[in-house]
Amino acid sequence: MLDSIPVNNPNVSFLQYVLFQKFETEKWESLKKDTSFFKLDWKAKITNEDENTFYKMLVYKEFS
Repeated sequence: MLDSIPVNNPNVSFLQYVLFQKFETEKWESLKKDTSFFKLDWKAKITNEDENTFYKMLVYKEFS
């Protein structure tokens, strides 16, 4: 039964690795194309908060 479940959310962990990198619309669109759930680490140190990062876009903007 477990093998019958289709692959889903292949990039579930990827967002936590780019969270404080410069936001790129193309990368965001690519990530959410086949992944609807992202795992983030609640212990991550917030850095680069003044820059246009994935973190800032998630906190201060609404995504569809």
